[in-house]
Amino acid sequence: PGDTATAHEFFSKLAQRLITVLQVPTTEGLVYRVDARLRPSGRAGPLVSSLDGFRDYHERSAQLWERQALIKARPVAGDATLAASAAAIIEQFVYREPLTAAGASEMEHLRGRMERELARESRDQVNIKTGRGGLIDIEFVTQMLQLRHGTANPAVRARATVPALQALHAAGVLSARDTERLVSGYQFLRRLENRLRLAHDQPVEVLHRGGSQLAPLARQLGVAAVAADVGVAAEALWNEYVARREAIRACYEALFGQATAR
Repeated sequence: PGDTATAHEFFSKLAQRLITVLQVPTTEGLVYRVDARLRPSGRAGPLVSSLDGFRDYHERSAQLWERQALIKARPVAGDATLAASAAAIIEQFVYREPLTAAGASEMEHLRGRMERELARESRDQVNIKTGRGGLIDIEFVTQMLQLRHGTANPAVRARATVPALQALHAAGVLSARDTERLVSGYQFLRRLENRLRLAHDQPVEVLHRGGSQLAPLARQLGVAAVAADVGVAAEALWNEYVARREAIRACYEALFGQATAR
């Protein structure tokens, strides 16, 4: 921008340039996929906003799903004073009041829609992210508990999922059994997701029961012995996945059942 550009124009063009650089495909792939539609007011909102505008939006217009999303938000670069001010606004917005039973029901409804509309699972095809007992189950139940208890107990306001689950257990919110199931399930699914990403050089969420990738994945994850027959290794991973997802879904249903009870 030239010397006559306003601050808003300058930072809007800077943001556009940054998004372009992050998403440009190269021979080594790309850095990050950036979805700017998730900004305040979505496509209709400005790409950048002032601190006052940011505060005003979250005080007046923001929705529950945005409280969920901002649990994980953190400054990564820029002026330290501005970053601290933005972080304070975010924390006040996210934890300003405990999540109600109606709010928990709204979260559960949104989760159900994601599973129906995005996962598209069948008997022999599953989605490790949006499907039954997938990563989203764990994220939603963790965030629901943080929103319920984080107002009164700042110790549970961790951004990352595993530390958040451990903090919820330390605060007496989660039982040892549920914590172990959710933490180990999350770690298993993340390892599986990362192995799929490395194999395909792009995000992959779908697993096919008869897919050729199951046997090597089973060996890499230690679910089957290196020398195991291909069919045996593939079935071992599939069975391990099914057992994990059912344990995760059982925790999800029980914890949301408690939260939505009136």
